[in-house]
Amino acid sequence: MASGRDYLIRTKGLLLTVGILVFAGVFFLIAVRDQQSVPNQTGAADENKNATFFIGGIHYTDIQEGVKSLELIAETADLYMDENRANLSKMQAAFTEKTGDNVFLFAESGAWEMDSNDLEVSGNVMLKTNEYEMETEMLTYTDSKRLFATQSPVSIQGGVLGLVAEGMSYSLDSKHIHLNGNEESDFGDDIGL
Repeated sequence: MASGRDYLIRTKGLLLTVGILVFAGVFFLIAVRDQQSVPNQTGAADENKNATFFIGGIHYTDIQEGVKSLELIAETADLYMDENRANLSKMQAAFTEKTGDNVFLFAESGAWEMDSNDLEVSGNVMLKTNEYEMETEMLTYTDSKRLFATQSPVSIQGGVLGLVAEGMSYSLDSKHIHLNGNEESDFGDDIGL
């Protein structure tokens, strides 16, 4: 009777092992197929081959001194763990000002330095505060200075005010915008001057 019981236990163990292997194989095949069907969103095909991980979607929140300072969401991410950075596509981020208000950033693609939280974004870039919407093609964010900057042409809209400049910087702490070169302004008819 003991040998029949041992045979039954070994058979169940073997079936369980085979089942796990089959499940793992199917999961692996699905992951490989899905990875091959994902189009390259960042436009850097050769560089992306060296990525540690390719992720379909990322959501990151950084909390400093009990306050959410950065929330980052992207449709895809190519992670380079040895360099502690990621290439992102279809990304958006929310930054918290000292007043508690949020500043929102939207872009087609970006490079995120994960250790410093610095960002370099491009493609239909929009920076949106409570007062202004700033649009440009390239923008950097330096977390240690809490500063956004661009040397690309930028348009700024707010209320009845419209500005165009060759570049700008925006401080999260002071909420000041500094414009660079050949500024043009457009005041709407409602300004009452």
